[in-house]
Amino acid sequence: MRHELKYILTPVQYHRLSPMLSALMERDEHADENGEYFIRSIYFDDDRMKAFWDKLNGVDYRKKYRIRFYNNDLSYINLECKIKRGGRIEKEAERIDEGILRALLNGDNHNQNGGDTGELSRKIFSNGLKPAVIVDYVREAYTLPYDDIRITFDKDIAYGQDFESINCPRIFSNIMGDNVVLEVKYNEFLPEHISSVISSVSPVQCAASKYVMCISRGINDTVGSLDFVNSTVA
Repeated sequence: MRHELKYILTPVQYHRLSPMLSALMERDEHADENGEYFIRSIYFDDDRMKAFWDKLNGVDYRKKYRIRFYNNDLSYINLECKIKRGGRIEKEAERIDEGILRALLNGDNHNQNGGDTGELSRKIFSNGLKPAVIVDYVREAYTLPYDDIRITFDKDIAYGQDFESINCPRIFSNIMGDNVVLEVKYNEFLPEHISSVISSVSPVQCAASKYVMCISRGINDTVGSLDFVNSTVA
């Protein structure tokens, strides 16, 4: 399982840190000329919102299911189960086609849209999971080959629940303004020079779950309560 550290950066912290990491690391090979790409994730949860509450309550072992595709391209879609145990994560993933995607969104266990149903798809159906929220963001990513080190800046984080228009242009509300989520992932060892550069901008480590923040923002927009949002960054 991999280590995963998360931080929320101010624009000043981001603009200081990004060029330093760019000089020390390699840009993600899938990024555009600006070093970025667009991610849309569709998260699933049950009727009791177990994944949401497990995160808020700090449950040590938890799972979260999501569909993810890039740059609004439905020719390459991943269904993922992210497993968190303590401070470490691992992911199970399977490639799905648009037929399976539509079946999962519609709760169509018989998959009338065609396509082969994999193990993760069957788990979503058998556990009664339903689409909970769409999470959009722009990712700037850097990598190092040893220890599979990956550092990302996630910007313009937005949410929505229009599951009928899953590959539409971005029309959702930005929930963090100009703030940026920094994620640091590695297997066993983060080099001192990388750690020092990150520490130089004095980031504050926090939970920073994009799923929880987007669900919380939806609740806040509906009932006007900040309790959920505050608890995600405590």
